[in-house]
Amino acid sequence: MAINKMPIDYKEFKKNPLVGMLFILMFAIGSLWAVSEYNHRQNENRAIETITMLTVKSDQLSAKVEELGVQLRKSESALAATNAKIQTLIDLGKIKR
Repeated sequence: MAINKMPIDYKEFKKNPLVGMLFILMFAIGSLWAVSEYNHRQNENRAIETITMLTVKSDQLSAKVEELGVQLRKSESALAATNAKIQTLIDLGKIKR
């Protein structure tokens, strides 16, 4: 008993070549679809990993921005206090402009 590697043997193909070609084309299209589906899933998984990584980076950068905002408010407060002290010293005549 011989094992056929093709889905249709030569005798059947010779009897009806159109049906044989359609069967082979259907097999080829099915194979291409399976490969395409596999590649799509791989790309989808890579996209999910990238989104996860970018979300983590975004959270880290948001925390840094928040920290810098707090430091900026402290600096502005210190600057305002220093300016008020300097203005008071100028008003008292301790410092000349």
